[in-house]
Amino acid sequence: MREKEENIVVLILNYNSWKSTIDYVHLLRKQTNVKLSVLIVDNCSPDRSFEQLSEYYTDSTDVEVIKSEHNGGYAYGNNFGLNYLIQKGTNRDTFVAISNNDITIENNLLLNKLTESYIRCKNVAFISPVMYIGGKVAPNFAWRIPDMKYDISTVVSSDRAKANTAIYYPLPLSKTKKFTKENDEDLFPAECIPGAFFMGRLSTFQNIAFFDERTFLFGEERIIAKKVKDAGLCNYIALNLSYDHQISTVIDKETDLVSRLTHILNSRIVYYKYHSNKNVLKVTFLKIFYSLYLTVARIRQKVKGYK
Repeated sequence: MREKEENIVVLILNYNSWKSTIDYVHLLRKQTNVKLSVLIVDNCSPDRSFEQLSEYYTDSTDVEVIKSEHNGGYAYGNNFGLNYLIQKGTNRDTFVAISNNDITIENNLLLNKLTESYIRCKNVAFISPVMYIGGKVAPNFAWRIPDMKYDISTVVSSDRAKANTAIYYPLPLSKTKKFTKENDEDLFPAECIPGAFFMGRLSTFQNIAFFDERTFLFGEERIIAKKVKDAGLCNYIALNLSYDHQISTVIDKETDLVSRLTHILNSRIVYYKYHSNKNVLKVTFLKIFYSLYLTVARIRQKVKGYK
């Protein structure tokens, strides 16, 4: 174990979930062998989250609470926090972990071990532990950048699991037993890693021009993956480390199915229009196709609402 304790900022985006954020920060404070600070960005929650969190941490030296200018979604809120760190003069080599507040960390050395793994990686941009859901490795612990065939098939196909299998990486570890080795074999290179929890240096976020704020929710991972790939870098999964991700209740509570679909499909359009080499005709086709699909989805939702 290295004697040096790395500086890590955990950036938490909060929206109408201040109690969950407090519980999660309590968990983070158990992390050892790192110089940890927490930056909470409240994304203009209407439930007075900012006031509640500011009051709760008013005397804390390791937790800072700020409020975004408006609710611009996941990308905007995280960019707001990252730019805040830069403006206050945070060292560019500082590690920043982008994190949901609905995850559980059991290993009190996770952040310390994650920085050690990061330093061992070659041409690294970002790193993430293995994501577990319900005690099992999540199938989408890492995945390849989807192509247009995938983006169409997941809309028209009745078998989405088969479409997902085409982009998910084969599990390099048992679904029931966690990987324990600590050598080069525990570092798994991947294109897309989950946005629920991942870490990189502040300079890396800056060098790839942060998140794309034209997205609101969902699909940010593929854009980050493409930027990382274009920069000649690589994302990694630390197979010997893990966290548990709960199914988000905030998104389900705040948005209906059609709204979530709209965000997903819009993020895909943003990817093809601004980050992919697809020609204009193909992007236009996808926009029309998605528009028709959403129109049908809205009609179905409205009909069900009347029943």
